[in-house]
Amino acid sequence: MRVALVFLLAAVGLVPAAPAVADGQPSLPAPSGRHAVGTVSVHLVDRSRPDPWVASMPHRELMVSVWYPALPSADRPRARYMSPGAAERFDAVRAPGLGIPSGTVDWAGMRTHARDGAPVDRRGGRRPVVLYSPGAGDPRTWGTVLVEELASRGYVVVTIDHTYDSPAVSFPDGSVTGNEPLLRAFAQAEEEGTIPALLEKLLRVRVADARFVIDRLGTLPGGLADVVDPRRVGMFGQSAGGITAAQGMYEDRRIRAGIDLDGTLEYSRVPDGTTLMPVARHGLRQPLLLMGREGSDHTTEPSWGAFWANTHGWKRDLTLRGSRHQSYTDLVALLPQVGVGQEVIESTIGTVDPARAVAALRAYVTSFFDRWLRGRDNHLLDGPSAHYPEVAFVPRPPVQDFSEPSAARIRVPITKCSARGGQMVAEPGGFALDGTSGRDLISALEAQLDRVEDWSARVAELARPLPLGANPVGEAMSARFSGWAGESFAAALAGYRVALQGARDAVRDSLELYSSVDQERAGAFR
Repeated sequence: MRVALVFLLAAVGLVPAAPAVADGQPSLPAPSGRHAVGTVSVHLVDRSRPDPWVASMPHRELMVSVWYPALPSADRPRARYMSPGAAERFDAVRAPGLGIPSGTVDWAGMRTHARDGAPVDRRGGRRPVVLYSPGAGDPRTWGTVLVEELASRGYVVVTIDHTYDSPAVSFPDGSVTGNEPLLRAFAQAEEEGTIPALLEKLLRVRVADARFVIDRLGTLPGGLADVVDPRRVGMFGQSAGGITAAQGMYEDRRIRAGIDLDGTLEYSRVPDGTTLMPVARHGLRQPLLLMGREGSDHTTEPSWGAFWANTHGWKRDLTLRGSRHQSYTDLVALLPQVGVGQEVIESTIGTVDPARAVAALRAYVTSFFDRWLRGRDNHLLDGPSAHYPEVAFVPRPPVQDFSEPSAARIRVPITKCSARGGQMVAEPGGFALDGTSGRDLISALEAQLDRVEDWSARVAELARPLPLGANPVGEAMSARFSGWAGESFAAALAGYRVALQGARDAVRDSLELYSSVDQERAGAFR
């Protein structure tokens, strides 16, 4: 599991390219959902900050693509995989580092399954939104296999090119930016021994990009602003993109659920647990799905282990058997089609069957967001599935005995009970808590916690000094009222939040206990 520093080095020729191979024109697997898919590119300008990589740029400019359920539009052209300008540069500086010699693939000639500028399908009302962030040194198109699948299943998906991080970004004026500024920064950091500081900056920039995109959801063109639901936002990404999703969730509660595809949660070239990111040190309240290449999980990856220990909410750690780092990108579908040797394939995407990998990734990514953004649970994430033997659930740590010390901490008594005939039966004086009612209860408590967060923001506004005039009486009243709001209301909300969190954690503890010992023991409330 690596931050994509190796791939950035490949872009400047420090990783040897594969030998010449036969020509090939790959294609993407079609999405399986019932919706037609449309896409449109959008230019966004963040005037609140200068570009962090190029000092001469007064504003941060981004290119994003929006993928969405569309009305059938056979008259519209299928969208290019990459624009010609971006494709030319990608082919020259990035593809060789992935084992694909320049000139092997016509990246601009490749077509997606989305119709360019197709009319938005408004019949589904407001739809959940998912952001996609690619790995460092990768383009926003690198997750199209998963992005189109989500759009075909009713999501609006926004893919982000992180300017000067992506190898090639085409802007409406025809200009194409590369990632030379970031490559120079890495070379300098390598020389000075400041890689952790640079990786911290890289993540800070990416999270700021994602938060800005969320801010602008209400301004999307072509009727898209009318169908996005800003209250249901998720995020996922591969490598540095997965890191961006996890840390973005930590910094912005608007991101309600996220997936980290093989991205380490620390500022280090070689993960060793010494430079953990805040999300790994403190964990998350929102649900996060970890998916890693074989041999890399929370039992072997220090930063994932720290995150696992510090997160008491919903979490899962899955492994795609036989996978490697790039198995979680479009390369898993594309590389076997372009005539490269088996050695290149196995070193890049592993030994996993490409078609099975695509099917499994689509199933688990969709199941996760359906569960947390739509309230639809097909229980695929509850445990191993015979339909997807390629996916392994990493064993959870040994179950603790949730007896008096744990119960005292949250002030909710927990008793042991046993499973009889598929039902959890509590000891006398308790009541049974089954998996479905437990998850419903957690969802209700989380919804109430969200309301508390909303009210806390309002109280923060009340706690600001009131404009009661520049006179002693007005100033005294202003201080008194703002202090009252800050101390009284905020304290009451803080106490209520602690009580809700305690109740939620108690339910989670009991469900964890129940599911971890083959339904022989479970938690119940007296």
